[in-house]
Formats: sequence, C-alpha cells, structure tokens
Amino acid sequence: TRLISWLSKVMSNTNTNTMQEGTDFERRIESILVDAGYYVEMKSGDGGVHVGLEVRYMTCTVYILCRDHAGRELVQALGGVLAKRSTYYTCLVGIVVASGFTDGAHHEASTCPYPMKLSYENTIVEDIRHLVMSSLDALDEEEENRMGVELEDELMQVRAENAVIREENAALRRRDNKERPKVRRERNKLQHRPFAVPRNEVLERITPGSATDQNESDLLHSYKNAKSALFAPFQQSKKAKLKERHGKWIEIDLSSFNEILSSVHDNTNDAKPKDVEANKSPNPTGKKVGKRAAVAEMQRFREVLQHPSFKADALSTIQVHMKNTLQMKQNTVKAHEKNMDVD
Repeated sequence: TRLISWLSKVMSNTNTNTMQEGTDFERRIESILVDAGYYVEMKSGDGGVHVGLEVRYMTCTVYILCRDHAGRELVQALGGVLAKRSTYYTCLVGIVVASGFTDGAHHEASTCPYPMKLSYENTIVEDIRHLVMSSLDALDEEEENRMGVELEDELMQVRAENAVIREENAALRRRDNKERPKVRRERNKLQHRPFAVPRNEVLERITPGSATDQNESDLLHSYKNAKSALFAPFQQSKKAKLKERHGKWIEIDLSSFNEILSSVHDNTNDAKPKDVEANKSPNPTGKKVGKRAAVAEMQRFREVLQHPSFKADALSTIQVHMKNTLQMKQNTVKAHEKNMDVD
C-alpha cells in the first residue's frame, strides 16, 4: 500500500509523453543498483513511454516495473519479452506496480517457460528487492521530514497571522474606547445601605446637642452593675463559692439552740466503770506478737496435759473448764451492761 501510494503520487507528477526520462525515484534506484555492481537500463513500452528498469547481472535479468501507462497490453508484452530474453531464469519483481497490473497481467507475466534453476539468481533478486525497499524507506523518511517542515512553516505562518489579527483587534478596541465617552455613576457622600432602617420608620429621633436626663457617671455605673449581674454566675471561682458558703453558716441564728442548752443538766457519775478489757491480750497483728502468743499457747497446752486431774479423767476436766469459762463470760457481759445503764 505504501509503495502504490508513493508511485501514484510520482505518476501524477510525471508527464505521460516523457521519453526515456525516469523520475527521481527511478534515478535513485538506478544509482543504488549501479553502485552495487548491476547493469541498469531504462525500458520503454508501447509508444515509447518509459515504464521501468531492466537490471542484469551475469545471466540473471530482473525487470522493475515502475509505471504502467499502457495497461494490460504493456504488461503482456513485457511478459513476452521476459520469456524470450533469458536462457536460464527471468522474473518480474512485483515490488512497485501500478493499478493496471491486474491478476490477469500477473498470470500473463508469469508465463515464463524457464523455471528457476540457479540458486544465486534468487539471491540476486532478493538483493535487488532489499536495495529497492531501502531506497523506498529513505524516500519516505525524506518525504516525512519535508512534510514536517512544511507543516511547521504553515503553523508558524498561522501563528503570525493570528498575532497580526490580535493586534488589529486591540487597536480597534482602543480606538473605540477613545471615541466612546466613559459613563460614570453618581457618587454621594453617604452610600446607600440596603440593610438600614428607612428614615420614615424611625420612631425616636435624636437631635444633636440635646442633653439626656441621666448623668454620664450614673449611666456608666448602671451599665457595670448590669454587666456584673449578668456574668456573675459564670465568673465565680471555687474559692469564692466556699467563702460565700462559710459566710452563710455564720449568719445562722443560734438563739433557739442556747435555750435548749440551758434546760439540760449535767449528770455526773462518781463510780468509774471497771476497765474489763484492760487485761485483754493484744491482738496478734505483728510478727513478734504472734510468735509470743504461739509460745504462750504451747506452754499452756503442756501444763494442761501435765495436770493431775486431766491425767485422771480428761473428759470431765474439759467439761468443767467449759462451764467455768462460759460462766465467766456471762458475768463480764452483765457487768458491762450495768455500767452502760449507769452512764
């Protein structure tokens, strides 16, 4: 597709009556092949119209069909020429073809009665193909560069035109502004405030220079009192609250309490209660106290075991001891209750 598009452009720029004059593309291919050691000759078709190149190397002849102005007849004639020229191998390289190279033309051109016999001829054909394709790639690159330069030039030209247009428009706007009078809005000393109360709705009018009924110091004092009363609950500290509570307790009237105290008489009791709990042993809370209590208990237990009454009858001795202990505790409780009643 790339080759056909390139050749269509080349053929459109070339006169059909040109005799033995190749295009830039053909001349470039010719120079490349000549430098590679091939013999290249321009070929003409019917009417003397230049159609392509004939490349020969030893016994191999290769035709590069560059243009097809005569159509199918030219291709058929060229195929006949190919069939008659070579004794070993002749081929038509379909690298560059025009639209007139149809399937029928392919069939006619491929009617060469001599099949491929030598391997080096196929190599020559591939070399020629490679040279032609490299030439096409170089031409495409040159064309792309040329088109890129052209596009860049066009872009620069468009930018310059746009800059000129902008300058002209700016000049027109400046001229219109000079010719057109500037409109200014009226400015008053007192600006209109849309949020203010209209003058006709004001109920109280204050005229300058009128004296008020209250003095300035009285107004300031009333303002401070109102402010302190308003913010007092939020500004009182903890210390101030405690002081206020103490003052309220001092202000309590105790006259009724004094009347009650005068009616109360002192009841003194000379008999001092016996200290029953004085002989009680201290609770074994500490280590030393606990050790002493344990040692005393061991000694008491040994004395009980060595007692003659316990040795004679242990059970009756324990019963008598329990009765005596219970009776002693009951006497202690009764004495304590009696002392409480006396108090």
